[in-house]
Amino acid sequence: MNFDILIILTEIGALIKDQTPLTKSNSFDTNYYDSIKISNHGFGGLKSKLDSAKKIVGNGKKCMVAKAGDSIIDILDKKVVATIFG
Repeated sequence: MNFDILIILTEIGALIKDQTPLTKSNSFDTNYYDSIKISNHGFGGLKSKLDSAKKIVGNGKKCMVAKAGDSIIDILDKKVVATIFG
């Protein structure tokens, strides 16, 4: 894998635990996070995001879950809330 960080863009953005967006996480268990109802227009659920993040981190890379529509520069500069693994 020839990259430093994978950014997964989502409708919601950062993962949420106890109604608080997380900026950092080490859990790949769907039960750890709050369940959120969203539109039926998505392509993958929380499990697919966490499975991808686990594979990336397991290969020594970082992974972020961020809101689609936010600037990639703002995400990387931590000017917007996103969850980082690794």
